[in-house]
Order: sequence, then structure tokens, then C-alpha cells
Amino acid sequence: MTQTIDESRAQLIADLQERAEELTELNRIAVALTSEFDLQRLLQMITDAARKVFPHSRSCRQEFSSSYHKGNI
Repeated sequence: MTQTIDESRAQLIADLQERAEELTELNRIAVALTSEFDLQRLLQMITDAARKVFPHSRSCRQEFSSSYHKGNI
């Protein structure tokens, strides 16, 4: 743990920016849930946002898709 103060600060800033982007996407979904009446479009918006928030979580996407198509969601 030989991080300098500047490196630690830069990491914190990057983490905060990433969190802000995640919250922005979640807020966009929340607004869509109350205003979008086209189910396909709503599901696409949620899926697109999830891919942005969790870009490396392919197994989660596959699990959701499988559950959705089986009628479990």
C-alpha cells in the first residue's frame, strides 16, 4: 500500500464519477417506470442501463434473460 495521496485522491474521484453514472442510469429507469407504457421499450431501457452499470456481468444478464423467458419475472 504505497499509494500516494494524489493517487488515492484520483482513485476516489474515479470511483465517485462511476457511482454518479450508475445513479444517473438508475434514475433514468425510475423515471421510465412511471412514464413508459410500452413494455418492450421499457425492458430494453432497463437492459441497456444494466449493461452500462454492470458491463462485465454477462452471467447476470443471461440469468435474467433465462428467468424472464421462463416467465419467472
